[in-house]
Amino acid sequence: MSTVTMRKSVLVLTACLATSLVACSSEEPAASPTPKPEQTTPLPSAEPTPEETEQAPPASTEEIAVDEVLTDDVFKQHYKVISYIPSLPIPEDFDIEKWGVYDGATVLAMQVELSVDADTEYSKMAFGDDLNLYGTDGNDIPAQSASILMEEAYADEYPLVEDASAGETTTGWVAFIIIDSTGTAPYTVKVERREAQVLGTDQVIPAAEFSFVLPAA
Repeated sequence: MSTVTMRKSVLVLTACLATSLVACSSEEPAASPTPKPEQTTPLPSAEPTPEETEQAPPASTEEIAVDEVLTDDVFKQHYKVISYIPSLPIPEDFDIEKWGVYDGATVLAMQVELSVDADTEYSKMAFGDDLNLYGTDGNDIPAQSASILMEEAYADEYPLVEDASAGETTTGWVAFIIIDSTGTAPYTVKVERREAQVLGTDQVIPAAEFSFVLPAA
């Protein structure tokens, strides 16, 4: 091969390489891969499930202070309400089928102190049953209506109050079954004295009522 021919070949090759480099440099750079979105764990929904909305509210065993006294100045009886528990739970092993009155009910329990002055001139005692509970737009609920539950399930923790004679003071609990016909809170505690005639005399003791409203739970 002549020297001229070799020079021409080198020039052609150099031109081709230059052309190839220019073509490569003019191409757009490859696009970066699109980053995958960060995966997060969804927060639990704040809205209750149907099962949660259908559940009954839990029983409240919080003890609410009261410290109110109902006094009959004629018979010298005193009924002090120390505190109350809005809703005692009914144990699962309690026989609801036997004691159907508790089905769907709640139980309100009150801690009370009963006393009668020693110098009373009448033969009168103070009973837990003298206390009644009234709900708003409802019927009255006699005290100790829930005595079966209290004796079977809570005899040690919340013993029922004993009767008090003249010169005595007793402390314990009374309990009420709360149902729909009872009405709603606020509840009123009442002691109701019936009209009575004193034996051997013409003296008539008029009827009277003593009451107060339980503080809200």
